[in-house]
Amino acid sequence: MAISGLVQSQSFFLFDELLRRDISQRYRGSLGGFAWALAQPLFMLAIYTVVFGYIFKPRWPGMQTGWDYVVVLFLGKIPYIFTQESIGRAPVLIVSHANYVKRLRFPLAMLPLVAVVSAFFYAMVAYLIWLAFYVAIRHEFSPLVFVAPFIYLPLGLFALGGTWFLASMGTYFRDTLQIVQPIVFALMFLSPIFYPMSGVPPQLAALIRLNPLTYPIEEMRGLLLFGEPFHPQLYALQLGAGLVCAVLGYLWFQRTRRGFADVI
Repeated sequence: MAISGLVQSQSFFLFDELLRRDISQRYRGSLGGFAWALAQPLFMLAIYTVVFGYIFKPRWPGMQTGWDYVVVLFLGKIPYIFTQESIGRAPVLIVSHANYVKRLRFPLAMLPLVAVVSAFFYAMVAYLIWLAFYVAIRHEFSPLVFVAPFIYLPLGLFALGGTWFLASMGTYFRDTLQIVQPIVFALMFLSPIFYPMSGVPPQLAALIRLNPLTYPIEEMRGLLLFGEPFHPQLYALQLGAGLVCAVLGYLWFQRTRRGFADVI
């Protein structure tokens, strides 16, 4: 028991150290430092406000002004930010940490987990910025804003499984990154970020709903903006599918990791 506890303690320390390094290295050497983590989503929000709040002024069912559309749009963009930060960098995770591959006792499977948790951190930074904008526009605050981490959990499991799988594939096939990037970009337009599901043609609706981004986008908007109830059965279905994806991705990674040292 004592040995097991020591191993778990060391694993947690290693994970914490890798996570801190992953977050800090992104802005290391820059004058702004971690302030860029706040500046980037703020800049994105400013662009959306100018383009959609003043120029296009689109309408959304249940929304009255262009400002409302910015609130809807930016909330829908957060799951994509998370996916881009995790899945988008997955193919180069092992290659960019080649020095760890030949360390026999280093848990390589921890690297994709660190990448997903790091991506979740940046998504939550964007979510807090959205929340501040939401309160400023609506002059209201709902306790439901605290359910976000739970609503995003199924997407996190999908991303974890995908990151394990793509980290392995990217080690063997360096073209994986060039394939994944346009696919991740396509996921943005194949999810209801810029449009409501009510506007999707019936023949495409099933495809859009298969996109893992669709559930957190629709559920968060329904809960926070449109007063819709939580859907526990749908959540359980998404959670189960995400768990299956995570398990399969992990098994694939563990089965293929033996050849990493031979191809790096």
